[in-house]
Amino acid sequence: DSAARKRFTDYIQELNRELMTQYGKIDILWYDVPRPLESWEGWNSLERNQMVRELQPHIIINDRSRLKEDFGTPEGSVTARHGDWEACMTFNGLSWGYLDSQQAAPYSYNAQRIIQMLNRAADGAGNLLLNIGPAPDGSIPEETIKPLSTVGKWCENYGEALYGKKAKSDYRKCSRLCGTSWDGDKTLYLWNWIWPDCGYIVIGGFMTPLKSARILKDGTSIEYEQEGHRIILKNLPQNSPDKIAGIAVLKLEFEEPPEFAHASYYPQLHGGHDLSK
Repeated sequence: DSAARKRFTDYIQELNRELMTQYGKIDILWYDVPRPLESWEGWNSLERNQMVRELQPHIIINDRSRLKEDFGTPEGSVTARHGDWEACMTFNGLSWGYLDSQQAAPYSYNAQRIIQMLNRAADGAGNLLLNIGPAPDGSIPEETIKPLSTVGKWCENYGEALYGKKAKSDYRKCSRLCGTSWDGDKTLYLWNWIWPDCGYIVIGGFMTPLKSARILKDGTSIEYEQEGHRIILKNLPQNSPDKIAGIAVLKLEFEEPPEFAHASYYPQLHGGHDLSK
């Protein structure tokens, strides 16, 4: 009823006032489930968020008060959105709360799966929120420690391809072996999932001259050839340079921001032949 709704929203208003005035500088206000009310009017979200911004001028607010505000929060999949966004994922793909090791083990993600999620977030210029579901005593579940420690070590070597502002791109279509992230200018990072034992990687669709290619971890130069849209990275090590998770990152620097034409839209790029005829 209307009176109960007003008591409830007044209570929430004062909770937020306390949070915004009693705990120093607050960076993010992250609302969760907006049910049962179906509109921002029902939650009095506009008035509350205006109050929050007056008290914390530098705060950012997510999109779960039935208003878009500063950033989106896709949940259960790392899916890029327009504007700023943060994918919300659980470590075991099953539950936000605590599960004992026997329950969680069949669903727990390994380091490679987590790095793939990081890649999709970086490639879409987003962020990854990864929940682990602490045990009842606040401890970290045992099955999460090794994968997360491995990812941490991996990030120490390849953080340049992950951290900081990244730009959305369509470049991940360039190779079945790789994901991508892009600095928004002239540098593209190839995140390699399956290291080829043939000694080379072929990527297609880039119409901009390549300036240099290196292994990101240690800066080792990579030989390459470029013919039209096709780049061939040559004389690669037989095994992946990454000994942590088997996911190496290659750094490609172009003369200019790379122009990319996906072959499905430009059939003439296939070996110089127009396959549409």
